[in-house]
Amino acid sequence: MHTKIPAKHFEEIMSPPIVGIVRLADKMERKGRTVIRSTGQGVPFLDPPAYALKEISEEIKKSNSIHAYSPDPGLPEVREAVCNYLQKVFSLVIEPENLLLTAGSNMGFFMLVNAIIEPGRGDEVLFSVPYYFNHVMAVQMAGGQPVFARPEFGLGLDPKSLKSVASKNTRAIVTVSPNNPSGAVFSKASFEGLSEIFKEQEHIILISDEVYSTHIFGKNQHCSPGSLSSLRNFTCTLGSCSKSFGLAGWRLGWLGIPTGLESLFETVLKIQDTTNIAAPTISQSLLLAILQGPYETYIKQSTQLLETNWRFVTDWIKSASEDLPIDFPQAPEGAFYLFPQFKGYQDSRTLAMDLLKEKGVVTIPGIAFGEESHLRISYGGQLREVENAFDRIDAFLKEQV
Repeated sequence: MHTKIPAKHFEEIMSPPIVGIVRLADKMERKGRTVIRSTGQGVPFLDPPAYALKEISEEIKKSNSIHAYSPDPGLPEVREAVCNYLQKVFSLVIEPENLLLTAGSNMGFFMLVNAIIEPGRGDEVLFSVPYYFNHVMAVQMAGGQPVFARPEFGLGLDPKSLKSVASKNTRAIVTVSPNNPSGAVFSKASFEGLSEIFKEQEHIILISDEVYSTHIFGKNQHCSPGSLSSLRNFTCTLGSCSKSFGLAGWRLGWLGIPTGLESLFETVLKIQDTTNIAAPTISQSLLLAILQGPYETYIKQSTQLLETNWRFVTDWIKSASEDLPIDFPQAPEGAFYLFPQFKGYQDSRTLAMDLLKEKGVVTIPGIAFGEESHLRISYGGQLREVENAFDRIDAFLKEQV
């Protein structure tokens, strides 16, 4: 057996946390068990905009260029449309020549950290706990060292804790808002609190993952840190079509780099050319059709549908927290995720497996996000399925009392 062929440093990088759980779910279904999977998968049930799908189906028939490569950074008209969208909806100004279309936001993040990390130099990237596991994996693959800061209270953004672990080796700070896995929405004040770090150490950038920016519920509001004068020159912004427009399988996102960091853009472009060449042309064309149509109505309607789920879950939290062995360090505010702590469980992998075996509900172990005894539960499925899932979780918890 060729056990020594894989690079040794990959042994220290976690495996995707969902793999073992999905295998068990598959086995259970083959035996006739009913399994709820939407609680594990981070994808809402929403379809892409119908008006854009109709337009792209016609374009496929009449345009040969849709089957060809696009320029490495993306089609110019699509990059411009994305920049207009970001400015109109989030007051975020990015010049089209500084925006790169990518094969999903994960790819954008991977390329960006590879562009800033010098292997063997001891470069560090800072994360708040809980973090998004693919981000940590990407930093490790690039030869960097992830450094973790725990908020003093709750699971939100705590500038003080991040500042306490920043060092001369820090290359970037990563934020995810709305947050995966907690559902927290980071405030403008918390982002402004980070600005001191960048003023003191100008070699650091802020990587702002805003994949869930259109999924904000109640009175909460999204803040894009790149729109703030104190952070504009330091913030690289990641976005995605997977959640906002229901295009997870189309693999399309973007990376915006601030004016003044053009050399960073050119470095990322080298990586794009080597790995993907360019984002899928057909996906770019579909995004253009979306952004040239009534996308604001689509976003509003989608948010309203998911907000119905959110209201059900927030009501469930109120009843569950009264007499069941579960805590909620952070109330969900967006991104269709809940990240509760289950009392009596120290091993979140065991917890996730027990919940699946006993109640047929797929979840992601909290340790994948840096927190034991927690589970990430998605409520992005159809409302009836969400209600069914939380009834099962409720029954599971009552059996623990």
